[in-house]
This record gives sequence, C-alpha cells and structure tokens, in this order.
Amino acid sequence: MTTQQPDVIVVGGGIGGLSAAVALTRKGIRVRVYEKEREFGEVGAGLQIAPNCTRILDDYGLLNEVKSLGVLPKAMVMKDATDSSELTRLGLVDLERRYGFPYMVIHRSDLLGTFLRAAQRLGVDLRTGLGATAYDSVTLPTGRPGARVTFADGSTDEAEIVIAADGLHSMARRLLVDDEPVNSAYVAYRGTVPIEQVQAKDVSTTDVVVYVGPRCHFVQYPLRGGEMFNQVAVFESPKALRGGEDWGTPDELDAAFDGTCQQIQQGLPLMWRDKWWRMFDRNPIMHWVTGRIALLGDAAHPPLQYMAQGAIMAIEDGWVLAEHVVAQQPVRLGSGSGVDWDAALAAYDAVRPPHCARVQSTARVWGELWHLDGLARRQRNVVAQAGHPRLHLHRLDLRPDGPHPGSGTDAVPNLPAVLRRGRQGRERLSRDMQAEARHGYSPASLRGCSQTRCTPAALRVRDLDGSRTRSCGSASSPRPQATSLRSSWTGPSRRPEVRVEFRELTWQAGSTRW
Repeated sequence: MTTQQPDVIVVGGGIGGLSAAVALTRKGIRVRVYEKEREFGEVGAGLQIAPNCTRILDDYGLLNEVKSLGVLPKAMVMKDATDSSELTRLGLVDLERRYGFPYMVIHRSDLLGTFLRAAQRLGVDLRTGLGATAYDSVTLPTGRPGARVTFADGSTDEAEIVIAADGLHSMARRLLVDDEPVNSAYVAYRGTVPIEQVQAKDVSTTDVVVYVGPRCHFVQYPLRGGEMFNQVAVFESPKALRGGEDWGTPDELDAAFDGTCQQIQQGLPLMWRDKWWRMFDRNPIMHWVTGRIALLGDAAHPPLQYMAQGAIMAIEDGWVLAEHVVAQQPVRLGSGSGVDWDAALAAYDAVRPPHCARVQSTARVWGELWHLDGLARRQRNVVAQAGHPRLHLHRLDLRPDGPHPGSGTDAVPNLPAVLRRGRQGRERLSRDMQAEARHGYSPASLRGCSQTRCTPAALRVRDLDGSRTRSCGSASSPRPQATSLRSSWTGPSRRPEVRVEFRELTWQAGSTRW
C-alpha cells in the first residue's frame, strides 16, 4: 500500500473498477481503489466477452492471459426451448475475422483476477474493507477542484476526481438522479460443474447454446479451457408479478421449465438451488458526471443480461476515459496530474451515455424477443429460421466508441416491434432498406427508441467519423402507445426528417407469409 496522494479514487473493486484503474494507470495516472469487501472477488459463474472487449484486453496486453483461462467457442446457437429446434447460429470464427478479435467465454472470477494481477503489477493502490457512504465535490489543498469520499468508518479521502464504480445500488448515482432499480420480475439460477458430468448428455462442449422459451431461457457453454460446464436458467417469476416478497424460489424454477426439451431437463438438476439472482436494471440516464464525480459500470448503466454486454460496457467506460485523458498529452506538475479533468469528463459524458443507453434499451427488447409465447413465438421461429436480416446474431454493436449505421444494436430492436405491432413484413423491410440506402439509418434503427423504456428526453448518437448526429426523442412511459416517431438529422449532409408509423401485422396461419 502506498501513501502517495492519488490523482483518481475508484470506489468499487469489481471488474469495472479494477479495469478502469488499469486503464488510467497505464496512462500515467495515480489511482487508488477502494473495495467494501475484505477481499477482491466476483460472485457468479460464466461471462461472455465479445470483440469490443477482447480488443481492449489486447490493448492492455492481457488477451493471451485471458485466452489461457477461458474458452473460444466455435459458434453461438439459438434453439427453441420447447422442441430444441435450431433457430439461428453465428459462426464465431467468422466473427473474429470480421472484427479482428475473438469472442470468448470466461469465469467471472478469472477475468477479475486478471485485472487484479494487472493492477498489482502496475502499482495501483488497492484497499479493501471500506465501503463508501457519501460523495462530495470539494476544493483540494492545492486550490484545484476535486472530490471527496466518506466511508462507513467515518474516514475520508480526496482526489482530483472520484470514479463511482459501486454497482447497481450506487450511492453516487443519487447525486445525478432520484431513481430506483427496475424489477424485471425475472430471476437467474446458475450452475458450473466439471465437464465430465455432462459429456454423456446431449450438450455441446464447443458452442454457446441458448434455448429460448415462453417466459424463460436456458444457456449452456464450456469454461476454463473446457474443463468446466456453465449453465444459466432464467425465468419470469409469477410471485414477483403478484408483488410477493419471496420470489424466484426453486419451485418456480421447476415450474418455469416444465415441458421444455430434454437437454434442459437434463441440465436443471445441476443448477445451484441454494442461491439465485433477481434481475434488475435501471432506466438509462444521459449524464454520468457531476463536478469531479463520475459514474462507471453498473452505477451508470446496469443492463439486463440479454446482450451479454454488462461487464463489457464497464470495461469500455474505463478505456474510453483513459483515451480522452491521454489525448490531452498532460504534463504532470508537482503533485497534480496535469489532466484537464473538466475536458476529459465532458468528453466521457458526451460519448458513453448514448451508447450504453442504447444497449440497455435493446437488452430489454431482446429479452422480450427471447421470451415470446403463443403465436408470437411461432412467428419469431419462422422469421429466425428463414434467415430474416433483422434477427441475425451478428447484428451486435461490437465497437466501444458507439453504434454504427446499419449495424450494431440500432438494428436489433426491430423484430420484436414487427412481432408486436409491425407492418406487412415484406413491404416494411423493403421500405426500411430503401430508407437506409438514402439516409444511412433505416426507420428500423429508429423504432427501438419508441418501443423501449428509455427515459431521457433525447438520445443522440454520433457516427464514428463524427459527420452527423441522430437525435431521437423517446417516451417516458414503460410501453408508449405512440404510433409515430419523428427523427431529425443534423450535419453537413442536412439529412431529411424521417417519420415512422406503426401498423398491425397480418399473419396467415399455416404459412410463412406476412
């Protein structure tokens, strides 16, 4: 432990906090991390990390270490949970060729351990057993602005900035917004067992497989070099929907997956039944910075897990902030870092919230798509098996610096909207493609904002080259009933206004016609 005054204090020693400490320390910033538990550690099991994360690990020089601890699956496969029929698949070798970096699965504790060892090598000041109770903006003894953290034992610490990576129930978030976690009424059970326990069963030991079912889904993939097998069972809790306190219990687990396929039935007895994780997120907010205090990770943007981007977004946060710091080419002066934190935090606050809001909102809609029942489920399966371009697993945003026209999370929300309200599918797809050719974004890329529970008054997404900005109004109600959305374009090309209307979908029973 060092007594040297830090430039930055990070509150929270999870994956987001430690990765931010690594990112900033590599740029010459002195960082001190506070973790409320007595030891650094992660609760949970498997974690998926896409190319937008592995490219950052490569930048940090950690990719080979992570590869040695994880698994590079061959494919991601989506199946129907009822009859196990394959709906769609994504070749992950092709994905690596496309983005230049691999898609991996790894145990959460292994990834955190990698960042912890990197922080120790870099000389990050790591302190445990101290939980934050208050945050304040202050003037430092040098006369410069800074921030202070107060801990449960009454002690305090100050630095040029404080990064609050203190999770879903962040104390610092209260400085920016008076909100509460949103209960999805879904719960997750996990279980990791030696691979020998499942080799005789009908499971894949090389792929990430997700079985999507009515109000439930089940995920399987290997871990730790193929030595372990990870399973996740997620379902909607009837007790939670009724407002009960004791919800997500093992009896609900069994009931939720009653009638699902053999692969799931064989996997359920291997789940940990003595603990479960209730699934909450928060509505997106468009500012994460107040004074010299900045939110990071789940404190800023806790998502539902359907996009497998929660930990990744936290890692991106630290990387992006560090890049804005080094872009200034700061020169250390005396005891100060020399960083213009007002500029660095303003850039961080301009770039990251719109991107993460999009992922948060998309995760909600993607979860709805997975959990469809009845006719909507059959429609989804037909569209998926037919290779509908709006339900390709590769249409994920794998760039840490924001969405890109025509790819990424902009496109993902479209299909649930089709299934729920929609249009005549063929005509609508044709119009979308024509509009995308004319304007860079299709109306499908705009529909997600009006269909999801995005709370800010406006969502602004800039192209990677900064040439234009999309401003998209969003609704404040959980499921807005508006039938149109107007989106204005600004920039050198003076893009025209686009109007989107929602109409009803017509399904012809016994066929694939829309």
